[in-house]
Amino acid sequence: MINPYIYIDDSGSPGMEHIHPAYPASTKLYAAVIIKSSEKRKIEKKLYQELNNIKKRHTGVKEFHAKYIYAGTKEFEGLADNERLDIIERIVHCYNEFRFPVICKAVSQEAVNASGYSESVLNDRIDNFKLGKAEDFALMSLIGECDKYIQRYQNRYGQDSAVKVIADEGRQKPGTKQSVPYSADKIKEIEYADSEDEILLQFADFFAFIINRCQINFGKEQSGFDKAFMKIIGKINYNMHNDFIKMPYDNLEKMKKEDYLEYIKKLQKSKKSEEPLAKQLVVKTNRLYDEIETIKKYLDDSNMNYPKKNG
Repeated sequence: MINPYIYIDDSGSPGMEHIHPAYPASTKLYAAVIIKSSEKRKIEKKLYQELNNIKKRHTGVKEFHAKYIYAGTKEFEGLADNERLDIIERIVHCYNEFRFPVICKAVSQEAVNASGYSESVLNDRIDNFKLGKAEDFALMSLIGECDKYIQRYQNRYGQDSAVKVIADEGRQKPGTKQSVPYSADKIKEIEYADSEDEILLQFADFFAFIINRCQINFGKEQSGFDKAFMKIIGKINYNMHNDFIKMPYDNLEKMKKEDYLEYIKKLQKSKKSEEPLAKQLVVKTNRLYDEIETIKKYLDDSNMNYPKKNG
């Protein structure tokens, strides 16, 4: 029996320097949503209902693609601001109804370069992940985090259950698989699919997008649309399992970059990461090298070091 299903999509960094010292422009981010098998059909049904309602009003829409919804491009070109914001709010409502776990991992190329690994190790591969590439490091780290989560809550999913991981195409063609014998214990492989065919991948795309979009909005003068977007995503009741800082909803619209950085410093000093914040926003914080240390642990456990190339 498969339980749970894990859906993964990626998003590059905003490409803006000095927004946050731990989130440079080279950052590559992956987001995973973890779905219990007993809830999978209910969530899919809800999303398809919303998507079909949108299709009836707007010809040409094929899927919830957050980037295009936000920008009003591709099949969402011509939609008024309030129409696109309404779509985003409907996705938020869908998530809040189920509150399934979300895990994100972001790794910058600077972190990889400063990892202390030799050039030969960074040029080698583990499970077809090249350690020297930020995007490979991020995905490998995310697989490890998801695996640890499943093991931590295995009573919730069943100790003998198999885990199915589906990632959006990009690294590999739809329908192909990637074996991951070294990167995890419960997770054995990654299947690649087209997000148009796997509607739950569109939830992963949504979370990856909003994290990066918020970085952009904090680093610039916000438009009216930006502010309305920030207000809507401030309603998300996250079930996040990461080392991301939680932000108060009241601060989302008005916080400037300087205020944002100062808030992070204060929060790091006070360690109030568990204070009851009704509304949350996720951003990468001071654990810049956690991803590196996670991989090192995989490599060093049981004297494994790292797998050698064939031949």
